Amino acid sequence: MRIDSSGNLLVGKTSGASSIRTQFVGASSTSSNSVMLLENSSLTDLFEVRCDGRIMTGTATASPYNQTVSFGANLWINSSGVLYRTTSSLRYKENIQDMTFGLSEVLALRPVTFEQKNENTGRKFGGFIAEEVHEAGLVDFVEYNEENEPDAISYGNMVSLLTKAIQEQQAIIDSQASAIADLTTRLEALEAN
Repeated sequence: MRIDSSGNLLVGKTSGASSIRTQFVGASSTSSNSVMLLENSSLTDLFEVRCDGRIMTGTATASPYNQTVSFGANLWINSSGVLYRTTSSLRYKENIQDMTFGLSEVLALRPVTFEQKNENTGRKFGGFIAEEVHEAGLVDFVEYNEENEPDAISYGNMVSLLTKAIQEQQAIIDSQASAIADLTTRLEALEAN
């Protein structure tokens, strides 16, 4: 390995396109400075570890942010390539309110099946189109890119929307069952006379 005149640490090469730039900073554990930053020759970030513990995968063409699949997971990567663990515990939440969305919003959605463009396996997935969910006013369930365009859907969060819709439907079913039972009783009484 060697350090070139620009300060790049070259590993396994004496010159070329790939470079690793490593920064070491003071001992502050709250600093947002990079402990390690890997870039390509175009100075596109490939991987970064900061003093405060944040890990970013970068935004190069083949970075995890740009490689999409339709599997569910407990990991989220934002449009800057920052990794986050997905949580659901009360201890991570505030300003909790009952959901106002429900059956009417669910009825406005268009469930679709689709194939991933980058997979070429013919495998079908089920889901929604982020732009359509946004247009339905369900912006709480849409993730946006840096240009504020609909980019992804928080499918895990949509379980609460679907649960609310089912609860509303069940109330309708119970009301109709009660009305049917009342009408049946009245009909039987009329037929008995």
